[in-house]
Amino acid sequence: MLDTRELLISRGIQVTGAGRDLKEARRAAIVEKNGVKVAYLGYTSVAAAGSEAGPDKPG
Repeated sequence: MLDTRELLISRGIQVTGAGRDLKEARRAAIVEKNGVKVAYLGYTSVAAAGSEAGPDKPG
């Protein structure tokens, strides 16, 4: 998951809902076009138990 995240970021694609820790996973992807700014958040309720990000845990 972290490899995929880094690949997307290296290609200029913003990522949300996954990260090296909880703070990074909760960071919004913000897109601005023609003066309109939209923030995307990524959450799920169907992930495998224990796959969620934590304060010092990727997810």
